[in-house]
Formats: sequence, structure tokens, C-alpha cells
Amino acid sequence: MYQVASKPPIMPRNDTGHTFLELLIVIAIIALIIGVAPNVYSNVIGNYQTYQFANDVVNASQRLRNESMTSGIVNMIEINTETNTFSGVKTMLDIPGNTEIKYSDENSFSSFTKALANDETVPKIYFYPNGLSSGGKLTIENGNISIPIIFEWHTGNVKRGE
Repeated sequence: MYQVASKPPIMPRNDTGHTFLELLIVIAIIALIIGVAPNVYSNVIGNYQTYQFANDVVNASQRLRNESMTSGIVNMIEINTETNTFSGVKTMLDIPGNTEIKYSDENSFSSFTKALANDETVPKIYFYPNGLSSGGKLTIENGNISIPIIFEWHTGNVKRGE
């Protein structure tokens, strides 16, 4: 009639854990991740500091423009590209290491600015009581990051380019 299939004999399992080679591979992968992580992390921190500095420059410049409009006094920002200093704003701005600041007077009212400044070696951006500015463009560079900050002379607006 019918035959009943018998179950195969149960073999004892040999669970001794992972092999030595598997453990070495896992340790090598962990060591590789630990070796690469500081470089990636330092780049991220450097990029963040550069973007934060650019935002601080924009915010401080906008505050200075607003102060000129409310007080009726001409205010000035001085950008020394030789020493990478940024002065004229009321707050201290921390310039991240390895950051370069470049100034371009394209799109500016530069001849008027230079006539007022009497010093053509250090660029200056003026904010006038009527809301206008002398204009110009700052470029903040750090490694492969380049962030333009545009000072529009005809409107006085300060904005960060992309």
C-alpha cells in the first residue's frame, strides 16, 4: 500500500562560531572606516565653518546697512585681502583657517568708492543713509569651496551667491 517516508537521520551541528578569516576581514573593514572618518569629518567641519563665516559677513553687512539708514551716517566695511581681515562691522568675525577673501569691484560704483577712500590698496564698501552702497563682490574661498557675496550698489542689498 502506502509507504511512509522516513525522516533523514539528524546530524549533529558543528556550531563553532566564525572562522578566523571572517574575523580578520571584519577587523580590517572597521580599521578602514576608522582611518577614513577623520579626513571626512575635518572636511565637513571646514566647509561648515566657511559657510558660517560667509553667513556672518552677510548678516553683519546687512546690519551695518540698516544702521546707516536709521542713523543717517555713512558706514564702511574694509576688506584687507592681504591679511584676510574684515573690519568696520560692530561684531567680531572669526575667519576660519586657510580661508582667503578676494574682492572684485565688478558691478560696483568703484571710481566713486576709490575717490572717497583715498586708499586704493584696501577695498572698502560704503553703506549710505539712502540705502545704497558702493557695491562690489567678495569671494570667500577655502579649499574647493568658493562663496560669492554680492553687494549691490544700486539697491544696497547684500546677498550670498550660490
